[in-house]
Amino acid sequence: MEIFSVSEESELLQNIKKLAKGNSIKRTDDNYLKRFLIGHEYDVPSAFTALQNYQSFIDRRRDTWLKVDRKKLKTILESQVIDVLENNGRLDQIVVWIRIEKWDTHKFSADEILEHKIQISALALKFNVRQQQHYRLGLGNYSTLLNQSRVFINPVRAFQQSGRCLFIYTLYCESSVSDMSSDANSNIEKELTEEEMNQRIKELQRLVEDNETLKGLQTDEEYLKRFLYSTLFNVEEAYERMKNFYELLLEFPEWFTTRAPTKHKRVIDENIRHIIPGEDKEGRPIYVVKFENCDPGKMELSDCIAVDDMMLEILFQNQNIKNGLSVIMDVSSLPLKLLKWLTPHNVKVGLKKLEATPIVNYRFHVVKSSLIVNAAIKMIWPFLSDKIKDMVKFHYNDLDSLHSYIDPDKLPQEYGGYIKVDVEKLIQPVYDKDNEILESFQKRREVYLKK
Repeated sequence: MEIFSVSEESELLQNIKKLAKGNSIKRTDDNYLKRFLIGHEYDVPSAFTALQNYQSFIDRRRDTWLKVDRKKLKTILESQVIDVLENNGRLDQIVVWIRIEKWDTHKFSADEILEHKIQISALALKFNVRQQQHYRLGLGNYSTLLNQSRVFINPVRAFQQSGRCLFIYTLYCESSVSDMSSDANSNIEKELTEEEMNQRIKELQRLVEDNETLKGLQTDEEYLKRFLYSTLFNVEEAYERMKNFYELLLEFPEWFTTRAPTKHKRVIDENIRHIIPGEDKEGRPIYVVKFENCDPGKMELSDCIAVDDMMLEILFQNQNIKNGLSVIMDVSSLPLKLLKWLTPHNVKVGLKKLEATPIVNYRFHVVKSSLIVNAAIKMIWPFLSDKIKDMVKFHYNDLDSLHSYIDPDKLPQEYGGYIKVDVEKLIQPVYDKDNEILESFQKRREVYLKK
C-alpha cells in the first residue's frame, strides 16, 4: 500500500467525507471513515462504495443490531467456532480463526455471528479497539460464511494457506496492510518442507493418472507445480483447476494455441503484448496489453489469444509467475472494431480460461482512456465475478495511482516511468524460446486433443 503524507491523507479523508455527507451516511467522523480508506488502499470511490454497503447492511438489521442476545452469544462462544492462535501475525495482528467445522448452523446463523462480532472480539480476545490494531480471521470455507454477508465483512485481501482461506479485516486501523496474497507462495515454500512439497506433487500425479480423461497427460514435476502454486499447494484444488483447464481445452480448442511463436510473428511484431522486466511491488511479473495495436482488420481474436498463451508460457518456464501476474491494460486509442470481439460468448469463455489458467492471482491495471472504453467496460463488467472485479484497478490517466502498485523505475516512460522501451528487445524472448514453447504446447495440449 502506498504511504501517504498527513496532508494527502487529510485530503482523501475530506473527499470521502464530502461524499458521505452528500449521500446521507449517518456517521462521518474521521476515525470511522479512515477504516474504509485503509481497507480499500485509499481508493476513495471503492471505499465509499463499501461505506454505502455497510450502511445499507446496518439499516436492514437495525432492529437487532444494537441488541446483544447474551444467550446466543454464550452459545457461539462455547461452540469454539471462534479460536485464537497463540502467536500474532507478521504485523502483530491478533489472529482469530473462525472454525467452520465447529459451526452448527442449527444453533446459530452466519448473520448472528456477524451481529455479535464486536462482543465476540471483546470476550474471546479481550480486544481493546483503542489499541488500533489489525486482527486476522481465518476460515475453513470462505464462501460458506461470507457469501450472504460480503457487503458487511468486505475482506481486504483473500488468499489460501494450507488448504484454508484467510482474509484481513481492518478494525480501527491506522497502519497499512500489506498485500499478503502476493507473497503467499513464498510463505508456503518456507512452511512446507521439500519432502512435503514432493508428497503433494505425487498426490496430484496420482489423481491425474487415475482420471480416465486426464490419463496420458504429461505429469512431470515442473508442469504439476504450475497448478499447485496456483492453489498454494492445495492438491484437491490444483486437481480441480487442472480438470477445468483440459475440459475447456476440449470444448474450445480454438482458445488454446498449439503453434510455435514464429507462426504468429506477423501478429507478435505488432506489439499487442509484451513482458516488462521486473516485478510490481508485490512480486508479480508485469505484462502489458496494448489494445490500440489490436486491429481486427489485420488479425483474429485467436491470434491475440495465441500471443497471450506464448507470453505466459515464457513466464511459466522462467518460474517467475508464482506470485501471480500484474497486467497493465492500456486502453488508449481502443479501436471501435474491437467491440465486435466482445460478444457474450467470447467474454464468458475468456473468463473461464482466466480462472482455469494456473495463476494464483491477478492485478489488472486499466490505464489511459479512449472514447469507447466505457462502452467496452459496460459490456464486460456484468459478466465478471466479484473476485475478478476486486482484481481490477482503474487508473485511467492518473499514473500516480498506478505507481502505488508498480514503481516508476519498473515502468516505461509512457506510464510515467523511467524505462526507455525497445519493443524488439521485449519481444525477442518469445522467439528465443520458440522450440521450447512449441514442445510444451505439443506435449501438453496437442497430444491431449488427439486422444
